Amino acid sequence: MIKNAVSSSNKMALMQIHINKGVFYSFKIKDRKRLESGILLVEGEDWILISSIFSDYIVDGYMLINKKYIKSIYRTEKEMFTEKVLKASDKTDIVPYIDIPHLSIDSLFKWIEDKHIVFQIDNRDENQCWIGKILDSTKKSIFLTPLTPKGEWDRSLYYAFRKANVRIISFNSDYINSLMAYNKKYVEESE
Repeated sequence: MIKNAVSSSNKMALMQIHINKGVFYSFKIKDRKRLESGILLVEGEDWILISSIFSDYIVDGYMLINKKYIKSIYRTEKEMFTEKVLKASDKTDIVPYIDIPHLSIDSLFKWIEDKHIVFQIDNRDENQCWIGKILDSTKKSIFLTPLTPKGEWDRSLYYAFRKANVRIISFNSDYINSLMAYNKKYVEESE
């Protein structure tokens, strides 16, 4: 156990750690070096929703983290200081504009599909991600229509992901919102 941190090796242990809404934490995700940080908004059955802090004190969208891949949760002096800075700049009173049902695997992906949310999937390799929207889904998999780095929908292919293997889902980030704004203004107008 790390000082001022909680650690878990599985979902059951994580559920027994009482993390609090509105508090800033850093999360160590299995197979990834980079910590993911943010303010806890909702804790569900299989996922947690945080307001993502991308760098220093920059709030950048929302992040859903699959609880079974959380190795450790940190609440050290660094996290406490970051939270104080965010509070001083009124960045902790973040109310999600979303109503995510139960945060279980099935309900989460159904909600994303029904709302036509453009999102980013991160799996094992932290240097690779996929951005798109759900084209179709089955009980165990989702099929993603990709959004290219040029802000264009690539309808000639799709990516398949096992729902249970998805570690992180990010949405409403500046990167995704910028690509979508470009898509609406320039790509859709030229079609």
